[in-house]
Amino acid sequence: MDMDNQKKFPMGVVYAAAGLLVLAGLFWAVIPLVKNTDLEPTGQTMPVLGKAGDVNVRNVYKNPVEKTEEAIVISQKPGFKIIYFPKDEAFLITLAQTPISQSRALAEAELLANLGITKDQACELKVVITVPYEVDPAASGQNYPLSFCPN
Repeated sequence: MDMDNQKKFPMGVVYAAAGLLVLAGLFWAVIPLVKNTDLEPTGQTMPVLGKAGDVNVRNVYKNPVEKTEEAIVISQKPGFKIIYFPKDEAFLITLAQTPISQSRALAEAELLANLGITKDQACELKVVITVPYEVDPAASGQNYPLSFCPN
């Protein structure tokens, strides 16, 4: 068979296919960036989902005590530790000293001060207070609300 008699493959199809491959590669590279909801807020405040909508709190990403992929320690004192979980938009306060009532009051005041919010705003947020068994066996194993929030 003579080369001149063979049909030539149109180069436009080759260029179009190459272009589509480049676009597909860009699409797969950009989509995770656009869909990433784990971007850290950059402002002085940030919204946290509350019971009746967003509550603007001081940005916990600005000066964390410790930060991992899963959690941000926003305060750690001898009597307590306050942790924010971004995926759940929830706060955990772990009390580490007795008397529990004193540690709880200090931790709650620290939460309000760190977030720059009122008690009413704090009651809108997801906040759980726990006591480890080694701190107080009688108080452990329960999730407590903020003491100033109505049930």
